[in-house]
Amino acid sequence: MKKSIIAATAIALATALGSCSKPLLVTATTLQQMPKSEESFVTVVEKDKLPEGAVKIGSAKAEDNNGRTKAKDCSFDKVFEAVLIKAHEMGGNFVVITNHTEPNKKKLEPCHGLEADIYYAADNQ
Repeated sequence: MKKSIIAATAIALATALGSCSKPLLVTATTLQQMPKSEESFVTVVEKDKLPEGAVKIGSAKAEDNNGRTKAKDCSFDKVFEAVLIKAHEMGGNFVVITNHTEPNKKKLEPCHGLEADIYYAADNQ
């Protein structure tokens, strides 16, 4: 009985602590929604390397909102992943990074920030 109470308490505590972690703020502007494919890949390219016929369908931004959201993990990998996920949700298959801000401890901004334009190209072979 004691073991089950301890286990239940540990699970409740882990759930409570996990719910306190704040997510990154990810915003997007959609110019044109494309159908999302389950098999699609999102490729990061420089703007001049976009395939011919690529159409800008929107933009995405991942940040900690100047420290207001208090994101627990806002490493470059996390903000990069958040932008790629948003691009996939929008139906995009190409991402062009337009701005990257580094953490600035002097300004108490511990998070990376990333802005990107999202594109769709019908034939991306």
